[in-house]
Amino acid sequence: MNKPVDFTEEAKAILNMTSQSVGKDLLSALIDEIRTLPEPWHKLSEQKQADIIERCGKRVDYNVKRAVHLIASDGRIVVAGDVDQIVMKAQEDLKRIVGNSGLTGAALSSLDAFIDGLWQSDENAA
Repeated sequence: MNKPVDFTEEAKAILNMTSQSVGKDLLSALIDEIRTLPEPWHKLSEQKQADIIERCGKRVDYNVKRAVHLIASDGRIVVAGDVDQIVMKAQEDLKRIVGNSGLTGAALSSLDAFIDGLWQSDENAA
């Protein structure tokens, strides 16, 4: 049987903040939809019902993505973006940067292995 995850106080605070924020937004969206119904649900056409369901689905999708982002940030300021290019001059320089990134445990090991793989594929291409 799976052992329950033991969260730190900081992690619990992030989870609580996220669930409260997302929960309030979803509840607000549902209340808005109910209040703006032109007539009872069973009297609405299938198309109007589908439109409402689609709007609610988009709101849920947005909120789930926001929740995942907040939880994954682990209390840090996170900026999302695309990397156009990475130039590696020395494998050890890159490892030093990664080593100072704040990653620990499995995440650091995974990134380390990824860098080694990049370096090997680059050497094989030459």
